[in-house]
Amino acid sequence: MISNRTARLVSPVALRLATCLATCLALPLTLAAGCDVNGLGPGFYTPDAAGGGVVGDGGGGTGLPCDIDQILETSCRSCHGSTPSGGATNAMVTLANLTATSYRDPKSNYAQRALARMQDSVTPMPPLPASPLSAADLAAFTAWVNAGTPTGSCGAGDGGVTRDPLNADPICTSGQSWTRGDNDNMRPGEACIACHASSREGPSYTFAGTVFPTGHEPDDCYAATGSGSVAGAQIVIIDAAKKTITLTISAGSRSGFLPSGNFHSTSSFTPPYTAKVVWNGKERVMTTPQTSGDCNGCHSQDGTSIDSSPNAPGRVTLPL
Repeated sequence: MISNRTARLVSPVALRLATCLATCLALPLTLAAGCDVNGLGPGFYTPDAAGGGVVGDGGGGTGLPCDIDQILETSCRSCHGSTPSGGATNAMVTLANLTATSYRDPKSNYAQRALARMQDSVTPMPPLPASPLSAADLAAFTAWVNAGTPTGSCGAGDGGVTRDPLNADPICTSGQSWTRGDNDNMRPGEACIACHASSREGPSYTFAGTVFPTGHEPDDCYAATGSGSVAGAQIVIIDAAKKTITLTISAGSRSGFLPSGNFHSTSSFTPPYTAKVVWNGKERVMTTPQTSGDCNGCHSQDGTSIDSSPNAPGRVTLPL
């Protein structure tokens, strides 16, 4: 078992957008040679001092208007969370985050910089393959920035808490693990294609991995039930030829059976590819193109790659 510190902190070198598409792919959520659904790229960040995935501004809420907070939660924070990932270098959680001076453009704050990127057709934010902001959301964010980023009171009722699944302590959320049986729910979290290749045992897969509710779940742990269930989450893969492969996490093979979080595909693809995890209207995106479909080969419990691929921040996770 890795230490809490190791599980929560990832070195700048490890924060490379190597993400094994998703279940292999966190995550973004979330990816082996295509590791990390978040699409971690070069960058730096300041770890959340509170730990445990809880962030805020001292208990008084985010300081943002609720419509703006919701836009950022839906479209931005899978990378621009309390612990930036996916190549992001700044958090977009509180008003203080958004009104701080951009290090890339000292004449602008991060809200102004974000708006410019949202309107940029060449290098847009959120980056592909993420879905762009709707016209209504873009208009609302534009109006807020142009009004001088006025203060709001969103989050005051819950202390401004934002969940960051990649900053959570190591835990098997479901409390249940695979013990035996060769089927679609076997060995969640373990590298899949290491065995499921044409020269090895079992069906030959081109993509395979596991989606988890938090970023440091141990091998063989079933994903979760209840509010943390990954059932219905989609892994969307877009290859170099613009072919889209969509995989949906099953609710379980029989009544009462936990969804393992496993996904796999035998579909051919043209490398490299990008990917994202879509769940409850939110997305966790891997933006750096990848070539390997063995997602869990990068997205291990502590994010240490089992091969020569760049490390991931942890598991392929839901975009909470």
